[in-house]
Parts: sequence; structure tokens; C-alpha cells
Amino acid sequence: MSQEDVEVVRSLFAAWGRGGLDAAAEVWHPQIDWRAAEGALDDVGEIRGREAMRAYLQDWLEEFDEFGVEIEG
Repeated sequence: MSQEDVEVVRSLFAAWGRGGLDAAAEVWHPQIDWRAAEGALDDVGEIRGREAMRAYLQDWLEEFDEFGVEIEG
């Protein structure tokens, strides 16, 4: 993984830590294109754009009582 890729991931999790899902969404490319692993329980097909991705993750997060991220290394 390139250092540039590492910094993108760090900035995403730093944003999440500062302001949760809304802040993380600001880091995503406006035309984000995502798909969960095909056939997985959370596979809803292709997800395009920030708002669609945010809604997908909000639904996913609601399945948990608590959710957190801890970066190691």
C-alpha cells in the first residue's frame, strides 16, 4: 500500500473520530461507487454517490449497539 493510500485511510478515520459518519462522508469522493461483497448479508447492489453511501452505512450501523474504530500501528 502506498503512503498516499495510508494517508487517505488515516484522514477518513480521523474525520470519523471528530464527527462520526457525517464527517467521514465529507472525505469520500462525491461520486463514490461501492458494493459490498456480492452475496454477503449486506449486499444491496451498487451504491453510488455520497448520500447513498451514507444512507447504506447508517442502516448498517443501526444493527449494532455500539460501534468504534481503533487504529493500531
